[in-house]
Amino acid sequence: MIALLAIKPEFANKILSEEKKYEFRRASFADRNSVDFVCLYASSPEQRIVGGFTTDRAVEASPEELWERFGAESGIADRDRFLDYFDGVDTGYAIHVSESFEF
Repeated sequence: MIALLAIKPEFANKILSEEKKYEFRRASFADRNSVDFVCLYASSPEQRIVGGFTTDRAVEASPEELWERFGAESGIADRDRFLDYFDGVDTGYAIHVSESFEF
């Protein structure tokens, strides 16, 4: 199954350059384990599909645990910025980037 994610251009570029190996979400796809390709829509100011990536898994955990497990591969150097994104939720999702493709 293919999914489409809107993402800030900063993070889309980090996925495409393979600096970011996990994409984080406050909510998951309806059936996150059946998604095997994700198209990346870079939000404003780009507002276009810039590429995509294959994925083999999505991990569900608390934001703190996601940072501990995947923070080094998050493309985000600042722990507080990472945790601010998850403010108000107890569970988050880390989507593994297996291989990225620029369109």
